[in-house]
Amino acid sequence: MMKSSPIRTVAAGAALVLACAAGARAESADPLVEACLSQLALSETVCDCIAESADEKLSDTQRRYVVAELNGDETTASQLEGEMTDSEVFDVGDWMDNAPATCEFD
Repeated sequence: MMKSSPIRTVAAGAALVLACAAGARAESADPLVEACLSQLALSETVCDCIAESADEKLSDTQRRYVVAELNGDETTASQLEGEMTDSEVFDVGDWMDNAPATCEFD
């Protein structure tokens, strides 16, 4: 049986902590932030700003529409668009045009 060194024990503990932290982040992450990070390749700071802006300016349906659009989920995006008024569709389009640039320069 191989004896464990203190360095291996610390390294294994650190790896476990990092894995748990990454798992917790993935489970509790905002879908809009995740879509932003993966599809727009923006920084986490900018994606967090975009999500905060969405919370302030968009309805739940509009927010879910943005996530569907970013993820290329045309079926869900189309369904959500059908649930919105023309004004809401216009507003979410306007928001999508402006939010990333606003957050990049804040």
